[in-house]
Amino acid sequence: MIDFEKAIEDVALRLGTLPEQKPKNLFDILGVRNKETINSKILGYFLDVNETHGLQSLFFDSLKTIIEEKSYSSTEFLECFNGEFKVINEETTNFAENETKKRIDISLMGNDKWGIIIENKLYHDVVNPLKAYWEHTQKTCGDSIIGVLLTLFNLDLQDDKLEIDVKGRKVTYLNITHKEWVEEIQKQLNIGEVQNLEGLLYLKEYIKTIQSHYNSKMEESTYNALAFSITKHRKEIEDIQNKIAQTTKFIDQQINEAFAIFGYEKKGNWYTNIDAIYPVYFYVTNATEILMQNKLWFTLEVRNEINKKLRENNSQKAIEPYFQPITATYKNVCVGNQSGKNHTHITIATIENAIKENNDFKTVLIEILGNCFMGEKGLVKETENFIQSHNLL
Repeated sequence: MIDFEKAIEDVALRLGTLPEQKPKNLFDILGVRNKETINSKILGYFLDVNETHGLQSLFFDSLKTIIEEKSYSSTEFLECFNGEFKVINEETTNFAENETKKRIDISLMGNDKWGIIIENKLYHDVVNPLKAYWEHTQKTCGDSIIGVLLTLFNLDLQDDKLEIDVKGRKVTYLNITHKEWVEEIQKQLNIGEVQNLEGLLYLKEYIKTIQSHYNSKMEESTYNALAFSITKHRKEIEDIQNKIAQTTKFIDQQINEAFAIFGYEKKGNWYTNIDAIYPVYFYVTNATEILMQNKLWFTLEVRNEINKKLRENNSQKAIEPYFQPITATYKNVCVGNQSGKNHTHITIATIENAIKENNDFKTVLIEILGNCFMGEKGLVKETENFIQSHNLL
């Protein structure tokens, strides 16, 4: 047995630890974390200085800072991208010359005839008609255009720039990651100047969902390593799983034998004495839970017609005052607190560390049944007296 315990410990150490479970954010709960169209609408909301978020031009200023730091173009050219602008989500490329109509994720269209095209990607590859986007925007803005490829991870482009040919002229899309943008937003954010708490809450949730994409990527490598370790040690793991399964069956049998000593047998999920005048039932937690948590708990309850009459007479309210003085004399037993259509708990017994070294599990169960539940002064007899005194049969 010592060798088996050592094998469990060795395998557990080799498998490593699971990534910490992160709390869900609002986008996880809504099931839209990976939806690019939703992400683009949120970005459009934050980019629009006329919206109610109270963050002013924080998103736009942060985007411009990154564009400037990555030396997208000359300072003189970039100075043109100022003043009022409107935000358009999913703009159709009506003015593209040689492409079927597509939609631009986010367009920023300046009143002074400049445009910023944002192709937003989370997990999809960049296979969109970037040329069509440019041609469409060119109809309004001429050559005063900046193209942005917004991705989760860097595209490994030279200088983060992708050049394409539009009407015989090279134009450039700049690769910016969501992480870069969010980090710049956090740098420029002055919380003291923001009066809209809802806007800050929305921003916090958005930042959390962007960060969650990167956390998921890091977790992938951990799970891949774990999968390899499980495959590598599959024989040892199969041996452990087999021993758990056999031990679970053993515990189930021990429970059956313990109740059989007192004349109870298992019917469905409950133990009952089918010959009793006043039938009561025991529900015992499953053997797997007992083994994994090392805790045994079971309920003494009434069911079927007795429970129906109990609830019709509103007699469940009498359970606590009747049984509380009795259970107070027992260490591991308390009055039940659940009553439903099909059953009512009379008492609940709980034994922590029910499985100990050099100890017999069945003996532990027999002792609590014999000392607390069976016999003329036990809780089963008291339950029968309660049933009789309240005319429940």
